[in-house]
Amino acid sequence: PEQIRGALNWTYQEQLFTRGDTRGHWWSPDGSSIAFLELSEAGVDRVWLVGDTPQKPLARSRCRPLPGGRIPGARVGVVPAAGGAVTWFDLSEALPGTGPGERLLVGGSRWCRDGRHLVVQVANRQQDRLAVLLGDTGSGALERIYMEPASVGLANGEGSGPAIRASSIHELVDGSLVITSDRSGYRHLYQQPPKSVDGRGWPPLVSLTDGPWHVHQVVDVEPAGIAWLVTDRHGPLGRWLDRRDLPTGELTRITRGPGVHQVHLAPDHSLLDLM
Repeated sequence: PEQIRGALNWTYQEQLFTRGDTRGHWWSPDGSSIAFLELSEAGVDRVWLVGDTPQKPLARSRCRPLPGGRIPGARVGVVPAAGGAVTWFDLSEALPGTGPGERLLVGGSRWCRDGRHLVVQVANRQQDRLAVLLGDTGSGALERIYMEPASVGLANGEGSGPAIRASSIHELVDGSLVITSDRSGYRHLYQQPPKSVDGRGWPPLVSLTDGPWHVHQVVDVEPAGIAWLVTDRHGPLGRWLDRRDLPTGELTRITRGPGVHQVHLAPDHSLLDLM
Protein backbone atom coordinates (compact mmCIF):
# COMPACT_ATOMS: atom_id res chain seq x y z
CA PRO A 1 0.00 0.00 0.00
CA GLU A 2 1.13 3.55 -0.67
CA GLN A 3 -0.31 4.79 2.63
CA ILE A 4 0.13 3.08 5.99
CA ARG A 5 -1.55 4.17 9.22
CA GLY A 6 -0.63 2.90 12.68
CA ALA A 7 2.10 0.54 11.50
CA LEU A 8 5.74 0.87 10.45
CA ASN A 9 7.12 0.05 7.04
CA TRP A 10 10.57 -1.44 6.40
CA THR A 11 12.33 1.94 6.32
CA TYR A 12 11.08 3.00 9.75
CA GLN A 13 11.70 -0.41 11.29
CA GLU A 14 15.24 -0.54 9.94
CA GLN A 15 16.32 3.07 10.40
CA LEU A 16 14.39 4.52 13.34
CA PHE A 17 12.78 1.84 15.46
CA THR A 18 13.66 -1.87 15.76
CA ARG A 19 13.61 -4.50 13.06
CA GLY A 20 10.45 -6.55 13.55
CA ASP A 21 8.73 -3.80 15.57
CA THR A 22 5.76 -2.84 13.41
CA ARG A 23 3.78 -0.79 15.93
CA GLY A 24 3.19 2.78 14.81
CA HIS A 25 0.44 3.79 17.25
CA TRP A 26 0.35 4.80 20.91
CA TRP A 27 -2.60 4.79 23.35
CA SER A 28 -3.25 7.78 25.59
CA PRO A 29 -2.81 7.18 29.36
CA ASP A 30 -6.59 6.90 29.92
CA GLY A 31 -7.22 4.88 26.76
CA SER A 32 -9.55 7.48 25.26
CA SER A 33 -7.39 8.38 22.23
CA ILE A 34 -4.78 6.88 19.93
CA ALA A 35 -1.84 8.72 18.42
CA PHE A 36 -0.57 7.16 15.21
CA LEU A 37 1.99 7.58 12.47
CA GLU A 38 0.87 7.84 8.87
CA LEU A 39 3.49 6.89 6.27
CA SER A 40 3.24 7.67 2.56
CA GLU A 41 5.29 5.50 0.20
CA ALA A 42 4.22 7.40 -2.92
CA GLY A 43 7.23 8.09 -5.13
CA VAL A 44 9.60 5.96 -3.03
CA ASP A 45 11.87 3.39 -4.71
CA ARG A 46 10.78 -0.24 -4.47
CA VAL A 47 12.86 -3.41 -4.67
CA TRP A 48 11.99 -7.06 -5.13
CA LEU A 49 12.92 -9.53 -2.41
CA VAL A 50 13.00 -13.19 -3.42
CA GLY A 51 12.68 -15.91 -0.79
CA ASP A 52 15.31 -18.66 -0.49
CA THR A 53 12.95 -21.63 -0.26
CA PRO A 54 13.91 -24.44 -2.70
CA GLN A 55 10.45 -24.70 -4.28
CA LYS A 56 8.21 -21.86 -5.40
CA PRO A 57 10.19 -19.00 -3.81
CA LEU A 58 8.02 -16.06 -2.83
CA ALA A 59 8.83 -12.71 -4.42
CA ARG A 60 7.71 -9.58 -2.61
CA SER A 61 7.97 -5.90 -3.49
CA ARG A 62 9.12 -3.63 -0.67
CA CYS A 63 9.49 0.14 -0.28
CA ARG A 64 13.22 0.73 0.12
CA PRO A 65 14.68 4.18 -0.58
CA LEU A 66 17.88 4.08 -2.60
CA PRO A 67 20.77 6.50 -1.92
CA GLY A 68 19.61 9.98 -2.88
CA GLY A 69 16.06 8.76 -3.50
CA ARG A 70 12.89 9.90 -1.83
CA ILE A 71 12.08 8.71 1.69
CA PRO A 72 8.55 7.95 2.96
CA GLY A 73 6.48 10.94 4.00
CA ALA A 74 5.30 10.93 7.61
CA ARG A 75 2.83 12.77 9.79
CA VAL A 76 1.27 12.25 13.22
CA GLY A 77 -2.44 12.20 13.97
CA VAL A 78 -4.68 11.63 16.99
CA VAL A 79 -8.12 10.03 16.86
CA PRO A 80 -10.67 9.27 19.62
CA ALA A 81 -10.81 5.57 20.50
CA ALA A 82 -14.58 5.69 20.02
CA GLY A 83 -14.14 7.03 16.50
CA GLY A 84 -14.33 10.49 15.02
CA ALA A 85 -12.25 13.06 13.17
CA VAL A 86 -8.45 12.88 13.12
CA THR A 87 -6.46 15.79 14.54
CA TRP A 88 -3.33 16.20 12.41
CA PHE A 89 -0.13 17.98 13.44
CA ASP A 90 1.40 20.22 10.78
CA LEU A 91 5.12 19.32 10.70
CA SER A 92 5.97 21.48 7.67
CA GLU A 93 7.62 24.16 9.82
CA ALA A 94 8.77 21.90 12.65
CA LEU A 95 12.43 21.98 11.60
CA PRO A 96 13.96 25.34 10.59
CA GLY A 97 15.97 25.20 7.38
CA THR A 98 13.85 22.50 5.79
CA GLY A 99 13.54 22.95 2.04
CA PRO A 100 10.24 22.97 0.10
CA GLY A 101 8.87 19.46 -0.25
CA GLU A 102 11.60 17.96 1.92
CA ARG A 103 10.34 14.91 3.79
CA LEU A 104 11.18 14.61 7.48
CA LEU A 105 11.77 11.60 9.72
CA VAL A 106 9.36 11.28 12.65
CA GLY A 107 10.62 9.33 15.65
CA GLY A 108 7.19 8.37 16.92
CA SER A 109 5.18 10.05 19.68
CA ARG A 110 5.02 9.87 23.44
CA TRP A 111 1.99 10.90 25.48
CA CYS A 112 2.38 13.33 28.35
CA ARG A 113 0.91 12.44 31.72
CA ASP A 114 -1.99 14.87 31.28
CA GLY A 115 -3.30 12.89 28.28
CA ARG A 116 -3.71 16.12 26.29
CA HIS A 117 -0.23 16.60 24.85
CA LEU A 118 2.24 14.60 22.78
CA VAL A 119 6.01 14.85 22.56
CA VAL A 120 7.24 14.31 19.00
CA GLN A 121 10.80 14.13 17.62
CA VAL A 122 11.42 15.23 14.04
CA ALA A 123 14.71 15.04 12.13
CA ASN A 124 15.96 15.73 8.62
CA ARG A 125 17.07 12.90 6.37
CA GLN A 126 20.76 13.38 7.20
CA GLN A 127 19.81 13.08 10.89
CA ASP A 128 22.06 15.98 11.82
CA ARG A 129 19.20 18.28 12.92
CA LEU A 130 16.54 17.31 15.46
CA ALA A 131 13.57 19.20 16.88
CA VAL A 132 11.61 18.06 19.92
CA LEU A 133 8.03 19.31 19.76
CA LEU A 134 5.04 19.51 22.09
CA GLY A 135 1.69 18.98 20.41
CA ASP A 136 -1.77 19.90 21.67
CA THR A 137 -4.06 17.00 20.76
CA GLY A 138 -7.14 19.20 20.92
CA SER A 139 -6.07 21.87 18.46
CA GLY A 140 -3.19 20.23 16.61
CA ALA A 141 -0.93 23.16 17.51
CA LEU A 142 2.80 22.48 17.87
CA GLU A 143 5.51 24.34 19.72
CA ARG A 144 9.23 23.66 19.61
CA ILE A 145 10.73 22.68 22.96
CA TYR A 146 14.36 22.56 21.85
CA MET A 147 16.66 21.67 18.97
CA GLU A 148 19.86 19.70 18.90
CA PRO A 149 22.91 21.49 17.47
CA ALA A 150 23.71 20.60 13.87
CA SER A 151 27.00 19.01 14.91
CA VAL A 152 25.38 16.43 17.19
CA GLY A 153 24.73 12.87 16.03
CA LEU A 154 21.19 12.02 17.09
CA ALA A 155 20.72 9.19 19.59
CA ASN A 156 17.71 7.14 20.63
CA GLY A 157 19.04 6.43 24.12
CA GLU A 158 18.66 2.70 23.61
CA GLY A 159 21.90 1.72 21.93
CA SER A 160 24.42 3.16 19.52
CA GLY A 161 23.58 4.66 16.17
CA PRO A 162 22.05 7.85 14.79
CA ALA A 163 18.40 7.00 15.46
CA ILE A 164 15.54 8.98 16.98
CA ARG A 165 12.67 7.64 19.02
CA ALA A 166 10.19 9.52 21.19
CA SER A 167 10.02 6.60 23.62
CA SER A 168 13.49 7.63 24.81
CA ILE A 169 11.90 10.75 26.36
CA HIS A 170 10.52 10.42 29.90
CA GLU A 171 8.31 12.85 31.83
CA LEU A 172 8.72 13.63 35.53
CA VAL A 173 5.94 14.59 37.95
CA ASP A 174 6.80 18.29 37.64
CA GLY A 175 6.30 18.20 33.86
CA SER A 176 10.00 18.30 32.99
CA LEU A 177 11.41 15.89 30.39
CA VAL A 178 14.42 13.58 30.66
CA ILE A 179 16.23 12.97 27.35
CA THR A 180 19.59 11.80 25.99
CA SER A 181 21.97 13.82 23.84
CA ASP A 182 25.49 13.56 22.37
CA ARG A 183 26.03 17.32 22.52
CA SER A 184 29.03 17.01 24.90
CA GLY A 185 30.78 14.47 22.69
CA TYR A 186 29.50 11.66 24.91
CA ARG A 187 25.94 10.39 25.17
CA HIS A 188 24.51 11.68 28.45
CA LEU A 189 21.27 12.32 30.26
CA TYR A 190 19.70 15.79 30.32
CA GLN A 191 16.62 17.37 31.85
CA GLN A 192 14.37 19.82 30.03
CA PRO A 193 12.67 21.97 32.71
CA PRO A 194 9.00 22.94 32.22
CA LYS A 195 8.10 25.99 30.19
CA SER A 196 8.45 29.27 32.07
CA VAL A 197 5.17 30.77 33.27
CA ASP A 198 6.47 34.30 32.71
CA GLY A 199 6.46 33.91 28.94
CA ARG A 200 10.21 33.47 28.50
CA GLY A 201 9.78 30.07 26.86
CA TRP A 202 11.57 26.83 27.55
CA PRO A 203 14.68 27.00 29.79
CA PRO A 204 17.94 25.44 28.54
CA LEU A 205 18.73 21.78 29.13
CA VAL A 206 20.30 20.77 32.44
CA SER A 207 23.01 18.10 32.44
CA LEU A 208 22.22 15.08 34.66
CA THR A 209 25.27 12.94 33.89
CA ASP A 210 28.70 13.88 32.59
CA GLY A 211 32.17 12.49 32.10
CA PRO A 212 34.18 10.54 29.50
CA TRP A 213 31.67 7.71 29.20
CA HIS A 214 28.34 6.98 27.51
CA VAL A 215 24.77 6.28 28.57
CA HIS A 216 24.01 3.36 26.23
CA GLN A 217 20.44 2.69 27.36
CA VAL A 218 17.79 4.41 29.45
CA VAL A 219 16.08 1.36 30.94
CA ASP A 220 13.46 3.49 32.69
CA VAL A 221 12.92 6.80 34.48
CA GLU A 222 10.52 6.80 37.41
CA PRO A 223 8.23 9.87 37.50
CA ALA A 224 9.59 10.81 40.93
CA GLY A 225 13.09 11.13 39.47
CA ILE A 226 14.98 7.83 39.59
CA ALA A 227 16.75 6.94 36.34
CA TRP A 228 17.97 3.42 35.57
CA LEU A 229 20.80 3.55 33.04
CA VAL A 230 23.10 1.10 31.26
CA THR A 231 26.49 2.81 30.93
CA ASP A 232 30.17 2.13 30.29
CA ARG A 233 31.10 4.33 33.25
CA HIS A 234 33.17 1.53 34.82
CA GLY A 235 35.15 0.62 31.71
CA PRO A 236 34.86 0.89 27.91
CA LEU A 237 34.66 -2.89 27.38
CA GLY A 238 31.52 -3.50 29.43
CA ARG A 239 27.98 -2.30 30.15
CA TRP A 240 26.65 -1.97 33.70
CA LEU A 241 23.41 -0.84 35.33
CA ASP A 242 23.60 2.44 37.24
CA ARG A 243 20.92 4.19 39.28
CA ARG A 244 20.74 7.99 39.09
CA ASP A 245 18.76 9.84 41.78
CA LEU A 246 17.84 13.05 39.96
CA PRO A 247 16.84 15.14 43.03
CA THR A 248 20.06 14.37 44.96
CA GLY A 249 22.45 13.81 42.06
CA GLU A 250 23.62 10.49 43.52
CA LEU A 251 24.87 7.97 40.93
CA THR A 252 25.05 4.39 42.23
CA ARG A 253 26.46 1.29 40.58
CA ILE A 254 23.92 -1.57 40.68
CA THR A 255 25.47 -4.48 38.75
CA ARG A 256 29.06 -5.69 39.05
CA GLY A 257 31.32 -8.17 37.34
CA PRO A 258 32.77 -8.13 33.84
CA GLY A 259 30.86 -8.21 30.58
CA VAL A 260 27.84 -6.59 28.97
CA HIS A 261 24.82 -6.57 31.28
CA GLN A 262 21.38 -6.64 29.65
CA VAL A 263 18.74 -5.53 32.12
CA HIS A 264 14.96 -5.81 32.38
CA LEU A 265 13.27 -4.13 35.35
CA ALA A 266 10.04 -5.19 37.06
CA PRO A 267 7.21 -2.61 36.71
CA ASP A 268 7.65 -1.54 40.36
CA HIS A 269 11.47 -1.45 39.96
CA SER A 270 11.88 -3.87 42.89
CA LEU A 271 13.44 -6.69 40.83
CA LEU A 272 15.66 -6.89 37.78
CA ASP A 273 16.30 -9.61 35.22
CA LEU A 274 20.01 -9.64 34.39
CA MET A 275 21.67 -11.37 31.44
